[in-house]
Amino acid sequence: MTREFKYFTFIITLFLTFLYVPNAFAELTIGNYSLQSKERVNRTDYAYTYKADITNTGDAVINASATVNSLSDKTKVTVDSLSFGSVGAKETVTSNDTFILTQDRRAAFNPDDLVWEITADPAVISDLPPDPGEAGKATLEGIDSDNDGVRDDIQRYIALTYPESEKVRVGSLQLAKAMQIAILGSSTKQKSISSSFYVNKSIECLSYLSKYGIDGSEVIANLIGKLVNTVDRYSAYSRYNQNLSGNSFRIPQYDRKSSCDFDPEKLLK
Repeated sequence: MTREFKYFTFIITLFLTFLYVPNAFAELTIGNYSLQSKERVNRTDYAYTYKADITNTGDAVINASATVNSLSDKTKVTVDSLSFGSVGAKETVTSNDTFILTQDRRAAFNPDDLVWEITADPAVISDLPPDPGEAGKATLEGIDSDNDGVRDDIQRYIALTYPESEKVRVGSLQLAKAMQIAILGSSTKQKSISSSFYVNKSIECLSYLSKYGIDGSEVIANLIGKLVNTVDRYSAYSRYNQNLSGNSFRIPQYDRKSSCDFDPEKLLK
């Protein structure tokens, strides 16, 4: 069998695999090979050990893994699988383990000869309220079916956007509760001033999480964008900020860790 025919057969097989295997994710890609070690095997061959990154442009997943094959007879895969665990939305994660190639030194290694089959499971968070859809935008307060102080659409957004980080989820819920109070109390200056203490404390908490490698400013900006997702909510948020403008009042000082209503060190990731 010629190499061209082998190549054609492999591509057809790969296509059918991705067509019929339900847990293959087109949003996940492998790249950025990082050489860990190099060892001579014989006169012509060297063994190369690599880690690799997986990049997720879709929804968060768990149990991500990948298996590699080579299209070149000069590049032979001797250890073919990598595991990545949880990969959040728009996140890049380095493999937990390594794969190994044996390369004939008389031929140049071409990364394009490596073809990956990736599998993962959707990151499903249990006990979430149903998506309120457009009904959740009909009023300023929205729908909070479990009466926890956080709108159902925001509760779902936080859980599904940050399934891999309990710290971010809990910190975001704290800010969401504070912002809901601020938005609903924006009708008077005194209510806005009162709610600003909790809002500022919650923002400080998410900023504190930067010590764990979390971009708190991005989390805050994205969450506020979701919270003020209607004209009425944006107007209420603007009134809240206007009520604070030009006023002098003392903001309580917190050490950064105590600004959280929870102990970040006891939460996962």
